[in-house]
Amino acid sequence: MKSRRGAAIAAACLILCLASAAHAIVVQKGVEVNGKKCDVVTWTDREGRERSIALVRADGDTKGFSGGYIEEYSYFAGDQKKTGRAWNQAQAEVSGLGVVVNHHKAFSSSKAHSAGARTEFVLEGKSHCLWRFRSEMSGMGKAVGLTVDWVIADGRSEILWSVSYDCSKLKDGEISWDARGPYFQFDWDGDGKFYDAPISGIRWGDKYRFKTTQYAREKSAWDYTEPNRVPYVMLWKDLPLGDVECGVVQTQSWAEQDAGGYWWAPKAWGKTGTGMPENWNCPFQLNAYEGYGGEKMAWGTSFGFVGSSAYARVDGQKRKGYPFQGYSVLIVNGRHTDGVTDSAIGTMESSQGAELTVREGRAVARGPRYAGLAEEADFVPPGWDALHAAWSVEAGKLGRTSLTLSVPAGRMKGTLFEIHGYPGPGPPRTVMLNQKALAGGKEVHLSVDPASRTLWITIVPEVSAGKTTLEIAP
Repeated sequence: MKSRRGAAIAAACLILCLASAAHAIVVQKGVEVNGKKCDVVTWTDREGRERSIALVRADGDTKGFSGGYIEEYSYFAGDQKKTGRAWNQAQAEVSGLGVVVNHHKAFSSSKAHSAGARTEFVLEGKSHCLWRFRSEMSGMGKAVGLTVDWVIADGRSEILWSVSYDCSKLKDGEISWDARGPYFQFDWDGDGKFYDAPISGIRWGDKYRFKTTQYAREKSAWDYTEPNRVPYVMLWKDLPLGDVECGVVQTQSWAEQDAGGYWWAPKAWGKTGTGMPENWNCPFQLNAYEGYGGEKMAWGTSFGFVGSSAYARVDGQKRKGYPFQGYSVLIVNGRHTDGVTDSAIGTMESSQGAELTVREGRAVARGPRYAGLAEEADFVPPGWDALHAAWSVEAGKLGRTSLTLSVPAGRMKGTLFEIHGYPGPGPPRTVMLNQKALAGGKEVHLSVDPASRTLWITIVPEVSAGKTTLEIAP
């Protein structure tokens, strides 16, 4: 019979073996995809299926534009593998998924107006990576510093896209830009169509939730009566059209970081109606300029969102967009009947309402607010790092960490933690969720970043309403 000590060692060895045999992110650098030089990242999503994106490098666009966007994306919608591709047949300056686009007066900026671009992996961990694009974005003779971070994590189906603007070299109000990224000039379901692709409906959320109740392009009937918490936008195709959807979900509440712009929305909040807004007046630009048809998608904010210290939010409230501005969103692709965008919305709403209590270590209350910039802000709620959609904790003595997440309602999927001050160099000996050891590569995915002494953890099991405990022992 094994001794207790022997059994404990065997159990620890089993956990370490599981971790070492775990699925790992695969990075291929400088790969040619559709004639462009890309860094290809392949990972395992929440369902244990493979996903892969081809990120165009700064030196990779054959037309001389800057990179920083997805050229190709393979994922599963149920059992069907989809491969979406940049729609390069028209408007090459905005083709791709996740392009940065800003409008100002009668002009727009995109990857055709980006200089000094460079790309790099800031984090290249076993199960997590952060790929960064930087450049100077110009418009009408003015330039701002631009950073876009892409965060990919094993165990998480969504891709995190985070943008920041540095206007500190300009005067307050010298520019007045909106923000429409992540821009989708992208055949996201791989059906070989884009402008002429049929869809089944449109939804978005700013202060209220908008949905088409009878989709008929510009003549669609709609409902805009339900209050909303976390901004989002989505298009979908019902089962006869392929049962697939594409969405973008912000990592902060609308109260913390506004989204949606222009002038139509406040007049329609709390109402129902028929007929979509003018193309230039859609709060989220979506496929408005395509007659509210096809697969094009875009974000939306008010003018002055970038460059003004007192721009008017869509409801008229003044907000700060100078000298820095930015936001983070989750890009969602999957089967429509699985409700993948609603799942991401629910996860972000539950995160906004959750309470983090740390017994060993401490919750990080403040940190970087924008991608690649030094300015900090209080985390809301405490511990919630919206920049990475992760719970941020400072490790306890010798790296041991013990915490509780109290979720009043809903559930969270693909929950990500950043444990700072982690001693390393290897992964923890055990990760316990509700006093149960998690299986590496199946229930938990781990990466150690020695440079920043940070342990990245993705928890695959759902975090449901109530109290959930997490214990980490190096």
